[in-house]
Order: sequence, then structure tokens, then C-alpha cells
Amino acid sequence: MNVAGGVAAVAITIQLVAPFSLILAIIFLKETIRWKRILGLILAFVGVMLMGFDPIVFDYLTSASLVAGAALFMAAGVILMRQATGIGAMQMQAWIALISFPILFVFSYAFEDDHLSQLLTLNLRHVAALLFTVVATTIVAHGSWYYLLQKYPVSVLTPYGLLAPLFGVGFGLVLFDEPVTWRFIVGGAVTLAGVFIINLRSAEKLKKNAQVSADA
Repeated sequence: MNVAGGVAAVAITIQLVAPFSLILAIIFLKETIRWKRILGLILAFVGVMLMGFDPIVFDYLTSASLVAGAALFMAAGVILMRQATGIGAMQMQAWIALISFPILFVFSYAFEDDHLSQLLTLNLRHVAALLFTVVATTIVAHGSWYYLLQKYPVSVLTPYGLLAPLFGVGFGLVLFDEPVTWRFIVGGAVTLAGVFIINLRSAEKLKKNAQVSADA
């Protein structure tokens, strides 16, 4: 967050979670894919490469690279979570928080200083940002998303997931006056198109497998 000078590039780059998840599923879960999801993979990475050649992204290359690495680790987490059964959405969130706390505590102790003074000098803006992340993002947004996944078909909900990067780009333009070039727009559109194809085909495959299981 400290080096993310541009919101828009980060918002789109994090969408690499979808193609990374598909690649890891092929490697570790022996999942097979057909030409449509292969096309989605190619489009997703080509779109990111197009953005990478944009001079705007060069200004935020460190943050974009870190976000791409984070997307890879998030994809690995998705693969692990696919194999976890009998765990509710809030239970999963609680376990993630419990396990990550000591790890983050160690990293904070190793790489950050003046913890007590920073806590004592927190202002209302810092507290509001933290509360928004904990309550609005983790509990309300993620909790609602998991609830909707249990209530509606994945294929119906998948397109709405692409609203996140669109909002990210919009907020970057409105709140931070970030410049956007035609190359960035084309690269972002190609990336989102690839992610949309991957998510849609994955949702259709899940629906088909569920139908086969129900018939059996």
C-alpha cells in the first residue's frame, strides 16, 4: 500500500488471481481446460503486458509487481480453499485471521519501528480506514459475497466481480486524478475480458459437475 502510487493499475493487476488460479488448478489438481479458457488465459496476460508497456505503469512498476505476486499467492490460497470442506464462510475468515495474526506480528516487529508511538498518534482517518477494512470489506462485503454464492448460481454472480476493478479505476480518476491513456484502457479491457471468460467458463463447468452429481 505504501508504494502503490496508482490505484487503477493495481485494481486491474489483482485480477490475475483468476488466470493464476486456473494455471495452479491445472498443475496441482490435474484440471483440464478447453480452448475458451485457454483464450481467457492468453487475453488476461496479454492485457497486463499491454498495460506494462504504458509509461503510466512504469511509474508504479514496483507496486504492480508486488500486486501480481500477491495475486499468485491468493490463487494458491484459492486452490487450498477448494479442498477445504465443511467450513462456513465466517469460520474460514476467522481461521485466516487467527493464523495470519502471529505471522503479521512477526513481520511488523522485524521491519517496522516505533509501534507504540504510532498507535498513540493514530488519527480519525487512520481509524476510519481500519474500521472500513474490517467491517465493510471483510465482514459485510466478503460475508455477503459468500452468502450470495450459496444462494445463486456462480455464473450469475461472476460478471459482478468485474465491477471491482472498474470501481478502482473510477475512484483513481475521480479521487486521485490519475492519468489514463488509450494503451492502459485497451490493456485493462483485454485483461478483464480474459478474466470474464475464465470465470464464466469455470462457473459453467461447476454447474455442469453439480448437475451430474445430482443426477447420479
